Amino acid sequence: MKKDIKIALEITDSHVKCLQAKVSRGGLVVSGCDIKEIHESSDAHLSKLVGEIIFLKNISEENLFVVIPRRFAILKHLTLPSHDEEELKRMVSLQIVDKIPYSRDDIVLDYVVLNKDSSGHAKVLAIIVHKEVAQRYLKILAGAGLTPHKLVLSSLEILDWFLYQQSQLGSAHREPTAIINIDVMHSEVCLCYQENLLFSRNINYGARDLKPESISGFIQQMDLTIDAYRKQRMGPDITKIFIISTMLEASQLKIRFQEEYKLTVDILTPLDNLPCQKDFKLAPLWNQNGVSLTAGLGLLFSNPKKTINLLPQEIHHTTRTRLRKREWVKLGLGIFLSMILGMSIFMVDIYRDSMYLKQIQKKSDQIKSNVEQAERKIQAMRFIKEQFNDRILVADIVSELYDLMPLEISLRSFSLDSNGLIVIQGFGQTGASVNAFQSQLVSSPFLKDVTLQYATQRKRLNQDVTDFKITCQLSPGQSNEENK
Repeated sequence: MKKDIKIALEITDSHVKCLQAKVSRGGLVVSGCDIKEIHESSDAHLSKLVGEIIFLKNISEENLFVVIPRRFAILKHLTLPSHDEEELKRMVSLQIVDKIPYSRDDIVLDYVVLNKDSSGHAKVLAIIVHKEVAQRYLKILAGAGLTPHKLVLSSLEILDWFLYQQSQLGSAHREPTAIINIDVMHSEVCLCYQENLLFSRNINYGARDLKPESISGFIQQMDLTIDAYRKQRMGPDITKIFIISTMLEASQLKIRFQEEYKLTVDILTPLDNLPCQKDFKLAPLWNQNGVSLTAGLGLLFSNPKKTINLLPQEIHHTTRTRLRKREWVKLGLGIFLSMILGMSIFMVDIYRDSMYLKQIQKKSDQIKSNVEQAERKIQAMRFIKEQFNDRILVADIVSELYDLMPLEISLRSFSLDSNGLIVIQGFGQTGASVNAFQSQLVSSPFLKDVTLQYATQRKRLNQDVTDFKITCQLSPGQSNEENK
């Protein structure tokens, strides 16, 4: 799969959610979404649901990012006497064992730097999950034939979603803020300041609890979250609250929060300001009964270089080894091809020099023969030149097709016979994309007699596609004009 594809997978108590984005001319756009309800919590059932998601087929591990829910993680603040990244990494690993109920060998650890002060100290937020949690996710994915590139924390991706929304609106909200992401069975409260996550907490109230009799429970859990934040002096007092939900009932929660905390409260939806591929339909996502896509969308639009990784260390080593082997194979192949090319040039030079020497040695007594040989060589070179002038290399044709082919077109077969006849077969997401492809071929200086043999609408993998066959003829004369 192409490197410009990115997939975010999230498994909650109620749903498996998978989002796909790809790079277009205007930037990253959402190109796919699949949401499956979970009916039982067994690993086998979850693997089956993940395996049913169509755009996870044959995916490269570099493209797959998986979200771990906040309730499986521990967050700890540390203040360390260094600004150096390598030193901070060692210090976090040494100090964290005194603050958690697990041994260092039983956890997976990563961290984010919150700030660095002028005295040489850095404040970091350590994120810890038990290794069994990470291994369970890897087992579920392995059951679907998948290997993830990174395991990330939902709270950080909710913040990434919020920062993306702010960038789309042309603003930068750096005040102490509470972001409440409401999912079906759970909600997540993220307390942020200056574009950093300071604290987050999972609460067992979700979209199904947005009822008058349950809202008091929301308020109580919010009180506990803010109390913990204040007692540990994680940051300044909260000045604004954002509720993220697609439920109309969230307006009642907004009113109660305003009354309780005397703060400004805004309601956002996960689908706000969402750039989508042209054929991607948002309407079905609004009718998912409170299913939140916030974390997955935040992951898609986050900076992958700054994303934490909660994969176990042994998986890191395996991945790095595999990538290193791949790089060595590429290097070896490059060296081998360079040697072959160098030897070819050397042999050509030797052959040419030997021919010149032979001609000089026989020149005195074979003038006539040499003249005839020279004429034959001139004729042969003229013939070769004429042949190459009229020839269009296959690489040129492939490159031209790649440039002309719309993103919605996929090729199934391509053939070129000795008479210069090209046959192209494939399918497009829409009939319009097939017509656009034909128009692009007609305008190509390499091709002539472009004919659409057929364009038939079919159903493939539960999607309507248009199968097509196009024939055309090489136009070597036109190509020669361009080469001149």
